[in-house]
Amino acid sequence: MIGLKVEEGLLIKTTPERIFALYSDIDNWASWNPAVPQKMAPPEGERRTLELTTDPSAAIQITRLIPNQAFTVETEILMCIISQEYELFASPLGTYTTHRVVFTGWLSPLYFLLLNMKMRKMLKESLQGLKRAAEY
Repeated sequence: MIGLKVEEGLLIKTTPERIFALYSDIDNWASWNPAVPQKMAPPEGERRTLELTTDPSAAIQITRLIPNQAFTVETEILMCIISQEYELFASPLGTYTTHRVVFTGWLSPLYFLLLNMKMRKMLKESLQGLKRAAEY
C-alpha cells in the first residue's frame, strides 16, 4: 500500500555525523525538538514510549538504521502505521536534512486528514530546533 506523506527539509551547516549524534541522543531530544517533553519513559527493550506534546503517547520502534545517513521509527495505531523517516545528505554547503512522516494502512487517509497540518508544523519546528542545536 502506498503511503500518504508529509515532508520537510532544511540545509544545516554542519556534518551528517554532528546531526546523527543529536539523533542518537534520545534522552536529549527535548532540548531541540519541541514535540518531545522533558521527561520520557524508560526504554522497554527495543520500544520506547514518547509522550509527545502534540499526540497521545505512542510506542516507537526503530525499523531502519544507517549510521550518519538515515533512520526510521514506526508507531502502530488503530489500523495505521505512522513511519517517521529521517535522512541526511552531505553536500559542500552542509547537510540537507529531511524529516518525513508516512501514513500507511486502512485508516491512513483518515489519520492523514486529521494530522497532516499538525505534523507539517511539528516537522518544521523540529528541523529548526535541530538546526540551532547542530550549528550552535
